[in-house]
Amino acid sequence: DLSETTVIRLAYKLGYDSFSTMHKSMQNIVLANKNKEITNKDRDFTEITHELSEKHNEYLCRIFNNMGKDTLDSICAAFMNAERILVMGYKDSYGTSVELMRMLEKIRPKVYFHRWMRDRNDIVYEMAKDSLMVAVSFAPHSRFTVTEAEFMKKIGCNIIAITDSAVNPFRHIADFNPVVEVPKDPVTGFINTAPAVSVFSYISKLIYANYKSAVDEHIK
Repeated sequence: DLSETTVIRLAYKLGYDSFSTMHKSMQNIVLANKNKEITNKDRDFTEITHELSEKHNEYLCRIFNNMGKDTLDSICAAFMNAERILVMGYKDSYGTSVELMRMLEKIRPKVYFHRWMRDRNDIVYEMAKDSLMVAVSFAPHSRFTVTEAEFMKKIGCNIIAITDSAVNPFRHIADFNPVVEVPKDPVTGFINTAPAVSVFSYISKLIYANYKSAVDEHIK
């Protein structure tokens, strides 16, 4: 219930040259205190996310160092030169394999996802020497994925097996066997597939850099 003149006089008395200057100063004080409160309250959350981010970067550095540039280029060539690609993954590998399939179908044609045996898609019978099967399999490995990869190898398909350990049931049949780290939570048993998805993202960028015209044509 004060007049504007009284409020302006208060601003002058406090050392401000106008009411708007005082108003702005009050806003800054309130926002600064609010940010400070959030920082204190979420310190534990910030520390956890920082720790996860550091570990994630460590996983990626090890993955790429183990693969090497030549292997990555060869994998990109296999993805782009195959007549058709069949992606497969079950159990804990299912979500990651779907991510890979979605990435590949955005940059090239004839990418398919393997369905369960009782609903086996016709594409299985169209696979040949010019085709590529990509098996995504993290421990515990699905026996179904292994037997399908063995079948594809017998009919002459190239095999890329993306696994979480050098000791895996695909190492003797895969043309490429990149190992990605998918850490498992010791309490819940859940696996963190974020490093694998990040590797797929990097590979997609590398494919675009090496096969830009082909990818642009597919997108068009």
